[in-house]
Amino acid sequence: MRIQILFLLLSALSPALLAADDIDFRGHITQVLEDGLSQQRLYFSAGEVKYALSIDDYVSATVSGVGTKFTFKNVNSGVFEIRPSPMTPVLPFAGEAVEKYRKLALTLVPEGVEEPQRTEGSADPLSVNGWKSYRVSFSYPFSGVIIRKSVTFLTFENGQQAVIENSAKEADFEGLMSRADHLIRTWHVLTNGPVIP
Repeated sequence: MRIQILFLLLSALSPALLAADDIDFRGHITQVLEDGLSQQRLYFSAGEVKYALSIDDYVSATVSGVGTKFTFKNVNSGVFEIRPSPMTPVLPFAGEAVEKYRKLALTLVPEGVEEPQRTEGSADPLSVNGWKSYRVSFSYPFSGVIIRKSVTFLTFENGQQAVIENSAKEADFEGLMSRADHLIRTWHVLTNGPVIP
């Protein structure tokens, strides 16, 4: 079964506006040969470097604006999205800045949502690859159901920051988080090995 990838050509951000080593979070798909086996990789470009995620047949990805949204076929509801962080300038996850990140996270909800509930914060939930991160989790009622959401601000080695949003019905949230956190931890540099056209 092929990965379903839909690339929308319209975007609010031109690649020309990115610095030379900035990561463009609009994903691309490729096939690579590893140990003689064909493997699918979704990658993000940063100049000449390509950063890949190891995806499987249960993952669907859609380029959306300046980022990429993922869904998982074995999770009943929920979306995982990665895109550039709206926090400018990027601040360290310490002191008064933590409250700024928390307040920003709480604005990333659908229009009309009242004050989110059960707000929790956690430092470095994605402590791999030398990354620094801060996650805000909360819930809110929407269209008659309780939605659970996490917003993770992730600062990469080059200082660029992404925001990762995970949201699902409360019953599906833990399954979504497990899949989403596993997927982002597969982040690696895509080497110049054989690529299948």
